[in-house]
Amino acid sequence: MTEYNILGKPIPRLDSRSKVTGETKHLNDITRQRRSCRGRSC
Repeated sequence: MTEYNILGKPIPRLDSRSKVTGETKHLNDITRQRRSCRGRSC
């Protein structure tokens, strides 16, 4: 059985700089392009 030694130890956050500067895209920041397909194939 593998022994895990993660609890209680610091783990570097790789995305913290982009989150602080606002470069990270969150789900609410992403918009999809809407296509109108009335009566024709898209």
